[in-house]
Amino acid sequence: MSHKGLFVVVITLSVFFNVQAQDTSKSTKLGVKAGVNFANFFGDVEDARMKTGFHVGVMAEAMLNNNMSIQSEITFSTQGAREKYTERGYYQWNDVVTKYKINYLNVPVVFKYYVLEGLSLEAGPQLGILMSAKAYVTVDYSGLDQSGSAGRNVDLDESVKPIDFGLVAGFAYRLKNDISLGFRYNFGLTNINDEVDADSNVIKNGVMQVSLGYYF
Repeated sequence: MSHKGLFVVVITLSVFFNVQAQDTSKSTKLGVKAGVNFANFFGDVEDARMKTGFHVGVMAEAMLNNNMSIQSEITFSTQGAREKYTERGYYQWNDVVTKYKINYLNVPVVFKYYVLEGLSLEAGPQLGILMSAKAYVTVDYSGLDQSGSAGRNVDLDESVKPIDFGLVAGFAYRLKNDISLGFRYNFGLTNINDEVDADSNVIKNGVMQVSLGYYF
């Protein structure tokens, strides 16, 4: 992560915790959450497939009235995608599998509307701060006299934009013991491709999340 990205992370964390520390009203609750990501790329991509990851973080919900609230979060999220294709070698066809490991610190701010007791619909903007970007490339080959597999790691920090803007939407159900179950989809709006061909090769994040949370 660049020094600029680290600065943004520090400022974001400071603002989040200072705001929550100043609000000691009973209408605001702090919590923690964690869950599973089902991530993929969309846009000018043909062979991208879903990749499983995880997210973990903190949240603060402030009630506006009996039915509406605003919830801010800071979560570490492992995203990316898988890509598989076949390419021509010297004497054979090779199967190439690439696992893109794109990690973000996500800061969503969602508006929640409680349609029933405990059940809320939610939507809002999200800022994603790039923490790291790597790819692991595996080539399975079979020739006239040999076969096997070879893999290598590729650093993508210079190829992925440091900031990703998006929208999130979903629903959550809070039990009476303050345990929360949630489903959310993150719609990436930013072309995260930072290569020279970015204008003609648009790549955006798409992530389904299933979460388990607890409010204090």
